[in-house]
Amino acid sequence: MSGKQFIPNIERVEVDEVMRKADNVSVQSDKLSVWMLNAVKVICVSLFILIPVFFMPGLWATLGFGKTMLAIFAGGISIVLLSFAALRSRSASTVLPLTLLFYIAFLVASFVSAIMVGDTQDSIRGTYIDVQTVGFMGVMGLMMLIPLTLQSDKKFAKSAIAAFLLSAGLIMLYNLIRLFAGPDFLSFASFNNLTASPVGTFNDLAIFASLTILVSIISLIQLSLNKIVKIALSLLIFASLLILTVVNFFDIWLIVGFFSLITLVYLLSKDILFSENTKAGQHNLLVMIIAAVIFIVSTTFVVAVESSGELVDRIFDVEYVEVTPSREGTLGIARNVFEESALLGIGPNRFSDAWRLYREPQIVQTIFWETDFESGSGFVSTLVINNGLIGGALFLLFHLSFLVFGYRLLMKGDNSDKQWYFIGLVSFSSAAFIWMLSYLYEPGQSILILGALFTGLSLASGAKLLPSKIKNIPLITNQRRGFAVMAVAIIMVSSIVVIFMGSSKQYLAQAQFNQARSTAITEEQVKSAAESSYQLYQDDRFVRTSAQVDLATINVLLSLAEPSDQDLQNFTSLIAEARSAVNQAVSQDPSNPDNYAVSASIYQALLVAGVNGAKELVESEIAKAQALDPLNPGYSLLLAQVDIRSGAIESAREKIQQSLELKSNYTEALFLLAQIDIREGDTEAAIDTTRSIISLEPQNPTRYFQLGMLLSSEEQTEEAVVAFGNAIRLDPEFANARYLLALTYLALDRSQDALEELLVVQETNLDNQDLQELINQIRSGDVPNVPELGLEAPVSELLPVGENDIITSDVDSNTNLLNEVNSGGGSTNNEIEVIEEFDQIEESEEDSI
Repeated sequence: MSGKQFIPNIERVEVDEVMRKADNVSVQSDKLSVWMLNAVKVICVSLFILIPVFFMPGLWATLGFGKTMLAIFAGGISIVLLSFAALRSRSASTVLPLTLLFYIAFLVASFVSAIMVGDTQDSIRGTYIDVQTVGFMGVMGLMMLIPLTLQSDKKFAKSAIAAFLLSAGLIMLYNLIRLFAGPDFLSFASFNNLTASPVGTFNDLAIFASLTILVSIISLIQLSLNKIVKIALSLLIFASLLILTVVNFFDIWLIVGFFSLITLVYLLSKDILFSENTKAGQHNLLVMIIAAVIFIVSTTFVVAVESSGELVDRIFDVEYVEVTPSREGTLGIARNVFEESALLGIGPNRFSDAWRLYREPQIVQTIFWETDFESGSGFVSTLVINNGLIGGALFLLFHLSFLVFGYRLLMKGDNSDKQWYFIGLVSFSSAAFIWMLSYLYEPGQSILILGALFTGLSLASGAKLLPSKIKNIPLITNQRRGFAVMAVAIIMVSSIVVIFMGSSKQYLAQAQFNQARSTAITEEQVKSAAESSYQLYQDDRFVRTSAQVDLATINVLLSLAEPSDQDLQNFTSLIAEARSAVNQAVSQDPSNPDNYAVSASIYQALLVAGVNGAKELVESEIAKAQALDPLNPGYSLLLAQVDIRSGAIESAREKIQQSLELKSNYTEALFLLAQIDIREGDTEAAIDTTRSIISLEPQNPTRYFQLGMLLSSEEQTEEAVVAFGNAIRLDPEFANARYLLALTYLALDRSQDALEELLVVQETNLDNQDLQELINQIRSGDVPNVPELGLEAPVSELLPVGENDIITSDVDSNTNLLNEVNSGGGSTNNEIEVIEEFDQIEESEEDSI
């Protein structure tokens, strides 16, 4: 036999030895990629606990911006690690559902809308990377991708849900302690009132509490837990329910009540419908009791809206009423936007621009007449207006495909692994809850990021429950593909670095500017901070603020009786600086009418100084502002003041009339009109005219205010007191009517009555130094000289309270175009009192006037 027959065996041994060594090298080298993948998993799980509780002390750049920065940092590190891990892998297996593809398509459409429609910076990044910007939508997409790393690791996936419940426990404990201990307890110099929490707004806290209830109940039903864990989850549920009663978010009560009813019905019928044994039914007795309690409480708050809300307000002394455009009001904005640009919308993050252009005239009659709402009735409706029909359709397809995926996941998937089924059920239910709520309300960054994380976790569970969805993606199969993967990795890492550096500069710019505005002692410090912030991030509000600081100094110089040569030189240089700054603001954001209004004020200063052609420049800038905000009556009033200074009294009257046509109860306009009548000697005729108008508008308190001014000028003091009193009874918050009533009391030597009225006015005018000086004079016993009134109303009227684009107010809006999200009784009491008092006024009007 020939020896050649042994040659194949020798070759096989050599080949096997080579493959064994190669496998050993591969296993050793993969330890690094496994470590990087595990690091991403740890980051992902950490996000479930950090997003709700994380905040930057001071909240100078808003709470939501801080959480977005956390998500960008965590997502960026994850992408870098995954990019490096891809360089060490020949292939990757993952689920690639249609849901993600629709979301990516939506991101592309949103970016196109931002580029094509204009105002690109506001659309892509905004002021604080707001929730409607393309940038934040990209962050949410990143938060959906990162949980896909958990698809092969049940332990980490369960840890993510446990991390969320741990964060929920911390949040509920923190808010309950502060609820009873007071807002100063553990405020961390960031949460100075009870309605603020690490999660976000009071309504965000309610959403988080309801999400906690949902996850906890599913955990109690699906998992075999020991007694301690059951007690802990039960306490967490009731703590969350208590938070819900305090916040009193009506839409949340509907959802939570419906969910508890479904849970109760399921538990009562599961033993028969699903052929489970009696022991299992007894095991869920605790959950049945909890579901029943939640259903009863929810039903109570839904049925007895006002009484239950008032009861909670009296017990906990917490008032919070968030105001948003109603569905009708949002639909009206959408209709007008689509007439102009149906496919691309008005542009991402530009709802406020649409609101100024297309809000209904009825809104102008309310205290919200100059409120620029940043969103409509819900996150999705606002998104459709901003991104147009293309972006809106793709986002709706994203939601529909996610619902289909969830149906297949839970109804047709392989549920033999009960723990993976639990993960899929919890994550899909949580994500679906948040997405459903986004049609009714616009949540903050915390809630939306959590919704994206749960969406990604539910997609990850599809790798086990829907194994047919797994796709194998080849990475480095040859040298050419390897170079391609390297190029992609380099681009990804470089992009992450650029994005993080850019967003960090934006955060620092906003933080230092807001801090300076709150803590600066002098206006020069504010200006310096604005200029420094503008170097980091070119936001128009920085340079506009710089121009406003210069304008304040300019007005001081204009008030000098005998300015020196140095004053004149300073005036000239300040005008140049202010114009340069406001021109930068206009070029940065040409769609913001505030920039043109500041520019008009600068030219108005030149008009006062006697510069030829200044009036035409003022009118030109105001016209630009009016084109962007056509229903704002303030612009016509500003033109009227310009006419008065130039001696065009009849033209001023016409401008005032235009202003009153937009807002019939415009205090400042009626004040200026009364001043004109008094100066021109037309008081008696004006009194007769005003009384005739009152007979046609008996519920308009500003007309009584106008009448009181005219009567006071004619020294008909007692009748003026009655007129001002009627104005206040119709509108108890009418600050200028109270102020002028106080002056009338001083004329009647009723100093104590005057002091009482002025103290009420001071509550909404804490920064008014003239008011404080007048109060001090009365308190000291000196009879003060009644101050002369100029062309502007002496004090500021009550406006809606707002912070970080969230508008809160306990004043009824008197229109179906706005909606009070919370259903507490805070604003109803004033309305009832006014109605009762108005009935008395009607009986005495004819005798008193």
